[in-house]
Amino acid sequence: WCSWFYTLANVSEEEVLRNAEFASRHLRTFGLEYIQIDEGYQRWHGDWEGNERFPHGMGWLAERIRGYGFKAGLWISPYVVSEPTGLFKQHTDWLLHRRDGSLQRIGNWDDENSEAARNENPKRYGLDITHPGAAAWLHDLFATIAHRWGYEMIKIDFMAWSILAAERYHDPTLSAADVYRKGVGIMRDAAGGACHILECGPGETTVGLIDSMRIEADINYGYADAAWRTYFQDPACSAAAGGKRYYFHKRTWVNDADHICMDLLTRGQAEAAATVIAMSGGNMISGDRLIDLDPAKLEILRKITPSSGVAAIPIDLFDADIPTAFVIPISRSFASWSVAGFFNPDLANPLGRRFSLARLRLDPAKTYLVFDFWKQRFLGEVTGEIDVTVDPGGVTLLALHESIGSPRVVSTDRHITQGGVELEDVRWDASNQTLSGVSIGPRQTEHSVFVHVPGKHPWTWGGYVLFRDRGRYDLKLVDEHIIRVHIRFENVERVPWTVNCGEYFK
Repeated sequence: WCSWFYTLANVSEEEVLRNAEFASRHLRTFGLEYIQIDEGYQRWHGDWEGNERFPHGMGWLAERIRGYGFKAGLWISPYVVSEPTGLFKQHTDWLLHRRDGSLQRIGNWDDENSEAARNENPKRYGLDITHPGAAAWLHDLFATIAHRWGYEMIKIDFMAWSILAAERYHDPTLSAADVYRKGVGIMRDAAGGACHILECGPGETTVGLIDSMRIEADINYGYADAAWRTYFQDPACSAAAGGKRYYFHKRTWVNDADHICMDLLTRGQAEAAATVIAMSGGNMISGDRLIDLDPAKLEILRKITPSSGVAAIPIDLFDADIPTAFVIPISRSFASWSVAGFFNPDLANPLGRRFSLARLRLDPAKTYLVFDFWKQRFLGEVTGEIDVTVDPGGVTLLALHESIGSPRVVSTDRHITQGGVELEDVRWDASNQTLSGVSIGPRQTEHSVFVHVPGKHPWTWGGYVLFRDRGRYDLKLVDEHIIRVHIRFENVERVPWTVNCGEYFK
């Protein structure tokens, strides 16, 4: 969870702790790991102690976050130095200088002579870590954050317009790429290998030094239309970033397709936005005020937590600027299947999509069972190609399992991978017509597993096929082909279950 997108720079110690406490009750057991404080806690850029809204200090806050069962994370712009800081007043020789020897101002504006730049207060300057004194200061800062304060995640930001905007460096033998890598190397050495470093770009030169990389353009500002645009309509949106950079994931770093913010979205839009972030397979960062999130959207957040770790492949990458069809191949010891997501950025009109199964990396000669995750509905069998209609501003998320002529699990309602994180094992025993499985889930929760049974099993008044109670789980035929196994994790996190088809259909 990250504070930025609803507080912006007005974050406070109290706000962080209110959301951390809520997350500890509602999300921690589902896989949420970090509570990350974003910009606004610092006194100034370059003075990273807590301001008046953080009266107990940043080390105290990290300890409180750990007390809720989370790891603490902190945002920082390591090269930005504001005029009021002691660093600026005492060590101008550590800062970036122009070619004429004057101090170089930096900022996220295009032109230093622009009105925004002229009116900036306080003015900001850049730390030149090619100076030995600046390098030592940076090392001590990261050692303080990671080891003395106790933050286990550090998010580094504002690189492009700070260290990479330098006219020259104290050490003129180094290129911008050299300096960029040198700086992150200092951070890694000081923070240690166990600290998760999330870099907000531009990357490439820091491969091997960072853990994850922001691959999207940080564009979610404004009202509902802006929130929707950040996921599906801007050229740098999450769907475009996930589609065009999926192959970096776990090869160079873990992809970070940006926050999932649902507060301003409709239920259907929230499902789509959550799904596209989750299908990136990388960091899943909640950006909403959790204490105000409505129950339906909180449940959506649970269904994408934890991250699957597998990046979806864009199957329409070369069809349009923004990919809107993705597939995740999932392989577990007990089965392999695919999860396909189809998105509709248009808020007014439904969208029809048709793809050969070969484009989904499936065998078009085989028959597949199709289950719709968000609508919780079995859609039947497909061979050769698949036709999908996606609601305006929505998503159709399908699980596709090869039809093998015997009962098998085809979905769950727990996680978007539909078995990838919540199923430990599934086995079919043809000799006694029994499908057995082991499901895992947080204590005091419940979820359902959907089992496909071949052949038609019509509803009958008072028939035994309607409902069976088995203690920690119950069985109910909810479709001519689907038995729902509803599992209750009352005081356990692991529940074995069995569907005896020979007995069930007597």
